Amino acid sequence: MKVSIDGQEHREIPSTASPLEILEAVRADGVEMDERAFLALSGGMSAHFSLTPVRLLIRETIAEALDYVARLKKGIEEIAGRFEEGETSAAQNRLSEAMEGLDWTLDVYERCSALTAGPSAEPEEQAFRDGLLDILNRLIGLMNGKRYPQMALVLRQELLPSVDALALMLGRLSAPQSR
Repeated sequence: MKVSIDGQEHREIPSTASPLEILEAVRADGVEMDERAFLALSGGMSAHFSLTPVRLLIRETIAEALDYVARLKKGIEEIAGRFEEGETSAAQNRLSEAMEGLDWTLDVYERCSALTAGPSAEPEEQAFRDGLLDILNRLIGLMNGKRYPQMALVLRQELLPSVDALALMLGRLSAPQSR
């Protein structure tokens, strides 16, 4: 079997990639397939593997998260408006979706932060998490008490600034590090 990695031919399939690269695509005889399908393959004339540098994937992921933060902020503002207008059912459904999005964004930040091994901001991150948890608990209490106008206020005056802070933290991850 003819083997190539990013266009370079190899006599055999290497057992590992560089720790700074991730397998992005596998093609056998011109057909793209996942790793399991390739491993189950018997025969074939050629195999091509495409690797992507981890730093590029991190940069793309952070850019995607920053784009999402802009949509999240707009959504939170709209949710606050719905609470103020008395559209509580729709607002609660959208708030649930926004919280899932916020969770995803936090997950992206934590994973990318671990992979970049940049300067530690642990005290700042812990303070951010604690503050966010306080806001979310306050929102839950207000929702349980059906105090929707106050929820709108907390969304605008507390959650939105926290989302802005998260965007700044993500932005710092994407900034070039001087080492």
